[in-house]
Amino acid sequence: MPMTQQSAYEHLEEVARLMELAGENPFKVRAFQKGADAVRGTQEKLESIASGEVKVAGIGDGIRTTLGEFLKTGDSTARNELSAKVPAPILELLKLPGLGPKKARQVYEELGVQTLGELEYACRENRLLTLKGFGKSTQEKLLKNLELLKASRGKALLIEALDYAAEIETLFGGNSVRVGQLARHCEVVSLFEWHITDVPKKIHFEKKSEKKVFGMSLQKLEFLHKELACVLWVSSAIDEKLRVWLNSSEDLRKRLEQSVALAHEVQDWEPSWLETTWIGQTELRKPNAETYRVRRDGGVRGVFHNHTTESDGTASLEEMVTEAAKLGYQYIGISDHSQSAFYAHGLSVDRIRAQRKAIASLQKRCGIRVFHGIESDILADGTLDYPDSVLAEFDFVIGSIHSRFQMDEAAMTNRILRAMENPYMTFWGHPSGRLLLGREPYSLNWNQVFDAAKDNGVIIEFNAHPSRLDIDWRFGRMLEEKEIQVSLNPDAHDLEGLAHVQLGARVLEKAMLSKSLVFNLRSVEEVEKSLWERRKKAQS
Repeated sequence: MPMTQQSAYEHLEEVARLMELAGENPFKVRAFQKGADAVRGTQEKLESIASGEVKVAGIGDGIRTTLGEFLKTGDSTARNELSAKVPAPILELLKLPGLGPKKARQVYEELGVQTLGELEYACRENRLLTLKGFGKSTQEKLLKNLELLKASRGKALLIEALDYAAEIETLFGGNSVRVGQLARHCEVVSLFEWHITDVPKKIHFEKKSEKKVFGMSLQKLEFLHKELACVLWVSSAIDEKLRVWLNSSEDLRKRLEQSVALAHEVQDWEPSWLETTWIGQTELRKPNAETYRVRRDGGVRGVFHNHTTESDGTASLEEMVTEAAKLGYQYIGISDHSQSAFYAHGLSVDRIRAQRKAIASLQKRCGIRVFHGIESDILADGTLDYPDSVLAEFDFVIGSIHSRFQMDEAAMTNRILRAMENPYMTFWGHPSGRLLLGREPYSLNWNQVFDAAKDNGVIIEFNAHPSRLDIDWRFGRMLEEKEIQVSLNPDAHDLEGLAHVQLGARVLEKAMLSKSLVFNLRSVEEVEKSLWERRKKAQS
């Protein structure tokens, strides 16, 4: 695993949870929680903090030691020693989102639940209702999370799958072509396939032999004559099992031929056709000269939806703008969280105006155009969480939902429709609300909200965050037919997040939209004019 700021934060958070479970002093637990928050929010290099070269408030000697071990080994003595003190069943139960340390121990000690399977049974038998602090809504939420967890087993996000694939491909010596889900850039990958054109001698193993390569167990790896191509299938990125299916049967040979043909169609991120199954229909779509294609048309010229340390980002305004310039963007839109997002240190009106002054000062020396925006929460009643007088001050406004996800279809649809009627809403952020392998999309009447976007000139975001990739590219035909513009945005909370646009472009092009519908393929002059005209119209 890469030792990133986020992974370091997660490790310290895990240590804090284990401390709580092991009955450690509450002040010590809180100290590690504060230390984890400090690591996530700092702009200093983690190595400098761990060595003691740089002092950061909230990070003492104990946390520094743990951080240093993690940066070197990916683990720590503290985590291992605490894990040994906590009953294994509780650690198993903690894998379920929404079940914290206290409740996990309560379920284990009072109901004798030791596995997630037993927890699911207990939920379905309403046994959690007998516990203090558990209600029907809590039980229903845990049951839903259990179902999501089961559905996500043996699957990996596309960005993770591409990393796994690159590691495995070092075995093939450049003699492999990606096929199947990898080649099609599926948002979630459960099956890895390659067409091997030649098998290097270094990966010939005896039957039943096992060998660790990049931490993955290669089991029963065997090949036919090297002139015969084969398809490798990784059965599960999570379980780390690699299997080889040989082209020894007529059926498999046919599948191989199809896979290889597909690989030649989709390699270099440029599919010439895609078979799409969506809303019970199957269709074959072919691009034309006007269709957006990454290799032919390049990346976007600028990006919106980027957070800084003013809300929940980990990089400063200047760092984000400098990185955007390095990536070759002509413009960047800064849009920190709004005042309702207290959990993300959302901006008050005074802080908005202070940020605007900082952007104006930076604009004089930064070399790219910086647009000032906000990610404004769409409240339950469909209003944005600032008055129009404040929204009118921004270059652009992203309207997004961050709460009340469980509304029924009619209520959620009306919520979005009302938000789109606000003339200052420029973009609709992460439209379906889905988190891949984590949260299902909202219930919405998509025809209605698409029509409203068209009528009100709202641009729909294609969010390139690896856990979102939202709006779903399968809506491409509807977006094209209704002539609705989209904007490929990173939803970046750190410098690394700005590069996610490249991943998003690979998936967005499968929507086969006309270039004219991708808003940030436009030049900085065209974007500036469009945003100015929209504000002027809203104020008239």
